Amino acid sequence: MTHSSPCFSGQCGFCEGCCQHNMDYKMTGTKELTMRSQDATKFIGKKQVEVEQNKYSNALKELMVKSDYRNPTDIGWMKTHVNYEKGQPITHIKYKLNEKIHTKLCSDRLCQVFFHGSHESMQNSYYSKLPVYTRVVDGNHHLCAVCINR
Repeated sequence: MTHSSPCFSGQCGFCEGCCQHNMDYKMTGTKELTMRSQDATKFIGKKQVEVEQNKYSNALKELMVKSDYRNPTDIGWMKTHVNYEKGQPITHIKYKLNEKIHTKLCSDRLCQVFFHGSHESMQNSYYSKLPVYTRVVDGNHHLCAVCINR
């Protein structure tokens, strides 16, 4: 039987912890983000993930060509700071472009699905060079150039 990643309430009825009433749920070797991405892939469907990844790749290529971005150390004309609106136009949150090779992953669920669905060598070489912005206030939230420009 396949279960979704662990829930927070203990009452979802989908995860292993909720399905096995008298057993404590223990994370196996798989990280929680990977499990959540796998769950999202199941809901979205592999075919739709491929369609969305093609759209994403084309939008990313267009942004990179337009701004002459090559990698984090050669950013071309890519904006170094962006005010990202969250909810209301009054609340701006400032994000800063990572200008070094990084291990940051966009916090958008679809981007995480793309990342966790790719090969490990692709994760290490390709994703570390993409334009990713980090929230200035706390550094805990990241958005790629495609997501921050939506």
